[in-house]
Amino acid sequence: MLENKEDWKPLREFIAEVWKLKILLDQWSHVLPAEAVAALASVNKQLEAAVGMLPVRCTARFVPQAWINDYAVEVDGAKEFDITAEVEVLGKEESLLLRDDDYCSDNMVSLYKVAEAENHSGPYRVELQQSIRDYWDYWEEP
Repeated sequence: MLENKEDWKPLREFIAEVWKLKILLDQWSHVLPAEAVAALASVNKQLEAAVGMLPVRCTARFVPQAWINDYAVEVDGAKEFDITAEVEVLGKEESLLLRDDDYCSDNMVSLYKVAEAENHSGPYRVELQQSIRDYWDYWEEP
């Protein structure tokens, strides 16, 4: 493991660039040739491997809810998912603007294709603020 946190910067930059490529391939997969779509699987594996090497990750939590007496109430099936790559792309300043249970944080569910969300038809919330703060605090600690 690298001792100096600054030594992790190239890997973190790589993760951000690969994530941008993955998003681009996802958006255009319906018009790309089959070879390009197949490349997406390779990109996903590289991204997962790179993120797995980091000493810390940033996660969000999908929390399904159901309407009970006009109140959104938490139900079973909460799922944590890794948002490290998106946080790296956004950078510290922009990612710290994300809020729990907000339109932008809700978009993380579709961006990361959280399977539990695809099978859930009711309300939900996404929790990520504390994880983002902890992630950036780790990289800034001496």
